[in-house]
Amino acid sequence: EKMTEKEFLTLYKERRNLKSIREAKERLDSFWKALFDVLEEEEKVTIKDWGIFEKKEVKPRKILNLATREMMITEEKKVIKFKPRMKMIDKVNELNTLIEEEYEH
Repeated sequence: EKMTEKEFLTLYKERRNLKSIREAKERLDSFWKALFDVLEEEEKVTIKDWGIFEKKEVKPRKILNLATREMMITEEKKVIKFKPRMKMIDKVNELNTLIEEEYEH
């Protein structure tokens, strides 16, 4: 099941006792802006117990354009990868177990 951004912001607002969804969005946007600003200067950012955000270069590669059946070469680009830490993985697995137990009852 998926959660929309608005649903997430509403939940975040309630759990943090914020005044509005707008305030929740501003806080979340502030976090992402700070993270991306640091990644402009640094190769990676490690957040304890959470994971590592890391800048990686994706080299050009050959692809097949399915619409035209033409071989193309992609451009080199930079992407941000996230590697979760074990604590984060354990937390997600714990949540999955709780959800599965809830569906069983």
